Amino acid sequence: MVQRWQPCRGGLSFAGAADGCSTNGRPAVDIARNGKDAISKYQPSVFDLILTDLDMPEMDGYEMTAEIRRQEEESQWKVVPIIAITASEYDLTEEKARAMGFSGYLLKPLEPDVFKKKLAAL
Repeated sequence: MVQRWQPCRGGLSFAGAADGCSTNGRPAVDIARNGKDAISKYQPSVFDLILTDLDMPEMDGYEMTAEIRRQEEESQWKVVPIIAITASEYDLTEEKARAMGFSGYLLKPLEPDVFKKKLAAL
């Protein structure tokens, strides 16, 4: 879960400090142990992006995304982009990911250039 996504120090970054950048110029990130933990931390006014593995204990990425989308719709909150991360190219297609509430998906291992292109497309 990423807080305050914006340009920072000459490049695309994620930040949470008052000047719009984290103190070390790196992303301000909140890590959830599983889908239930992510739901308990979720606040649309705080997070600009959610990256989720599909296979997590207690609540997987599919269930977590469905619950976040339900909360957004019910409360009329802004829609926070959710990108699914999977090790299998057979799990999702871009069309299937969007139909399930994801804003897109990425394959493991994450490649920096592919990740940057995905973020730029959001």
